[in-house]
Amino acid sequence: MNTGHKAKSSLLDITVPAFRIFDRLAEIEPVQWKKLDRHSPRSGSFSGEKTSLLIDATGFAPEGIDPHRSLAALLSEAYRKGWRRFFLYRVNGQRLISTAVMGSGDTDDVEMEIYGTPGEYFGAFMQGE
Repeated sequence: MNTGHKAKSSLLDITVPAFRIFDRLAEIEPVQWKKLDRHSPRSGSFSGEKTSLLIDATGFAPEGIDPHRSLAALLSEAYRKGWRRFFLYRVNGQRLISTAVMGSGDTDDVEMEIYGTPGEYFGAFMQGE
């Protein structure tokens, strides 16, 4: 991507503080946010609520079927448990970030915001209208 007259490193300096804000959102507003990362336990409290699921994508493998290792598999598991609002950050090459991993039904009620650099098949095979 052409960054114009800005150095790529200066653009990264701008985005890193935003990620730090995401790191703390669940502490600041626990009613609105549930935060997960690769090492978070997935207990009963993982079931979907009327909150947004904030996922730090650091360390997730580019692909796979284990929701503790693969971001796409985690999205599928979260959808099955009732989550519909997803905010993914520090995404770096993880593949198939899409509603396609959420089953064969209509997923018009899903909202996703992605921050970082998604991998192949980003948004591919989206379902719904």
